[in-house]
Amino acid sequence: MKVQTGNSSAEDGFEAGKKAAKQAEEGGEKIVYVFGSSKYDLQQVLDGVNEVFDNVPITGCSSTAEINNEQITEGGVAIGTISGSEVDIGIGLGKGLDENDKEAGKSAVEKAFKNLESDEIIPYSKGSLSEWAEHREVFVNTFADPTKGNAENILEGVNSFLGPGFSSTGEFSSDEYDFQDTVIFHEGKVKQNAVTCIIVNTGKSVGSDRAHGFQPTPNDFDVTEVENDVVQELSGKTPKEVYSQVFGEDQADNPEFLLMAPFGMKNEREDTHRLRVAIDVQENGCYKCLPPPERNENVNLMMGEKSSMLEAATEAAKKARKKTGLEKEDIEAAIIFSCAARYAIYDDKETANREVENVRKALGEDTKLFGLYGYGQIATSEGWTALNNDTIVVQTLGRK
Repeated sequence: MKVQTGNSSAEDGFEAGKKAAKQAEEGGEKIVYVFGSSKYDLQQVLDGVNEVFDNVPITGCSSTAEINNEQITEGGVAIGTISGSEVDIGIGLGKGLDENDKEAGKSAVEKAFKNLESDEIIPYSKGSLSEWAEHREVFVNTFADPTKGNAENILEGVNSFLGPGFSSTGEFSSDEYDFQDTVIFHEGKVKQNAVTCIIVNTGKSVGSDRAHGFQPTPNDFDVTEVENDVVQELSGKTPKEVYSQVFGEDQADNPEFLLMAPFGMKNEREDTHRLRVAIDVQENGCYKCLPPPERNENVNLMMGEKSSMLEAATEAAKKARKKTGLEKEDIEAAIIFSCAARYAIYDDKETANREVENVRKALGEDTKLFGLYGYGQIATSEGWTALNNDTIVVQTLGRK
């Protein structure tokens, strides 16, 4: 197995896609990952990529910023390719998130399994424990549009067929913080209102893990009222009232501060929190999230700072490498899925590059890196596919 990367910030979408693809061209590609800014006509970007990789499956999604072996781009294109005769790829598409998001997620992963050349990889819903648990040579990626369906429901659909035991990662597509026009890529075409799942049997060891660097404050509340994507009440008060009480009125409707103070849902068995970020403060003091915590869920108000977030990148990479069972010199590449909220908190590419460099140092200086900053990070939690915000997820690919 071999991984190559490319990037471009060319003004023209077609040229950006073609230039990045040329850099990532190795020969014998089995799959091409594309992450591109919504400033482009993204179909033109894919057309440029298609010109280089004819008849090779193309996947990925729109991004807030793009991670590449060379640099982070904001308003560019990043590409990663996986090649090798032993690599087996299955890809599936689920449509109509606005009508049945759970079924779309299930449909995407079911089709992906059907499209694998090998029938040795058995999902939970089709096999026994001995057949599906701990697939250390297989990882699953999911890319989905978070503006058309509920992210938790989409992943519930994926889990209903995939089951636990897989290294499962991915991202919810993003744009320029508009939360309007996010898209995914499926077999070289731009898709909206859809989810795609990719199963990669590398023939080599893989691993993944996550971290965020945020710590819980002593303040915890019950979610007493939530409707659609809006948290309306925390322990009987509006979120703005609660945040004003804890952090001060000036911070309660400050979008930049709210990125640093997400909701945290405690997972006792993993001794960590999964985060949810407020993306909008409404006039009535309610907070919009994509998606929000569930009704009756207990949440801590969390706090983060740049230094602890950067340390979290190192932690996520080290844990992911440990799961491969390999030393640094045996890690070929890593796909990085990080949050657009983290990118906004860093507020400059130099600091964001430090996050990526921390991953590289933890995995080895010659490790190939590619990925994106998006709206929701997908990672394995207690064996199952789960949603995160304000988090960095690292998917490692081994050489043996």
